[in-house]
Amino acid sequence: MPLFVTDRTWQVQLGLISGMIALTGILMVVLNWTTRIEGGRDISGILIIAIPLLLLSVLSLCRVYPATFAIALLFFIFGIFLLVGSLRGVPFPWLIINVSLGLVMMYPLVALIRVWLRKKVEKAVEKGHASRTPTP
Repeated sequence: MPLFVTDRTWQVQLGLISGMIALTGILMVVLNWTTRIEGGRDISGILIIAIPLLLLSVLSLCRVYPATFAIALLFFIFGIFLLVGSLRGVPFPWLIINVSLGLVMMYPLVALIRVWLRKKVEKAVEKGHASRTPTP
């Protein structure tokens, strides 16, 4: 089955991916600590994004729907920023990479909406308000 489209696993998968991204950001800040003490660049601003993302990912792992929707929306916004920013002035090889990554980052919200619509149709079929077969 494709990633993010089953009812039981899409929240957990999105929570795992966002948790890995958040932990990578936190690890970068921790590993940069000695460089910062010696006069290097301070990248502790990453924690402003990493800690809330880690909290949202834990909530998503617990299958809290609003947290999963927030993560998917943030990924979608980041994907749009990648697309628009890349089209404005990125050289050729990086353009393909950024556009591809931007499209991949938009996928969780699209899959989330797909699952939500499928659940809505199933509820309507159970109540007798709709049928599964399309009418011509």
